[in-house]
Amino acid sequence: MSGVKLVSRRPGPQDVLLTLARAPQGLTAFLIDAAQVTLDGPVRGRMSFELRDVEVGRERILGEVGGALKLGGEQASGSWILSGARYVGMVERLLEMGAEHARDWVSLGAPLAVRPALRGLLADLRSEQEAARWLVLHAAWCADKGQPVKTEAAIVRLRTGELLKSAVDRVTMVFGGPGPTSQIEPRRMVHALAPPEVLEFALEQARALVAADVMAAVGGR
Repeated sequence: MSGVKLVSRRPGPQDVLLTLARAPQGLTAFLIDAAQVTLDGPVRGRMSFELRDVEVGRERILGEVGGALKLGGEQASGSWILSGARYVGMVERLLEMGAEHARDWVSLGAPLAVRPALRGLLADLRSEQEAARWLVLHAAWCADKGQPVKTEAAIVRLRTGELLKSAVDRVTMVFGGPGPTSQIEPRRMVHALAPPEVLEFALEQARALVAADVMAAVGGR
């Protein structure tokens, strides 16, 4: 097995890394010892390690080959709802950062906050953040009542994750930076807490679950 993997924090030499990789049968979860890998980074809050022709025995595979997405199914919904709440909180902080910068930064003799386009950007983001917050609250309420929330949690994960991506791009524009830059403060903050590669994988997983639910409702696959 070969490839580069992201890690959320620096592991100790005695730690075991839960790793996901694609096999011919699908996404598979397996364990490797931290002592077997060499870490690179951190770079912008992200760390990674590279696997080069690593052999993984059957005893190191969790569940079935190709069955990684089935692991922890009952716990995944709660985790996704919690992640959605964190993302909504991060968007709220981005809004504060954008509003503070607009209030304090003076351009052409006037603060940025007087510009209609910028005020509209902040207003749109605030309304979207409030809508996402209610999605989180609804999913959490359903979970508290013991109802199945697999689809609701996936919707929360999808909408809050997409909102976070959009929010960091828009607030970066308030700070005067182009969308792709990683050196503007709002983008640095978000990338340190939610690495783009990890977020994109989670969004694709949530999108697949929501799509499957839509098709199941009309008798499709």
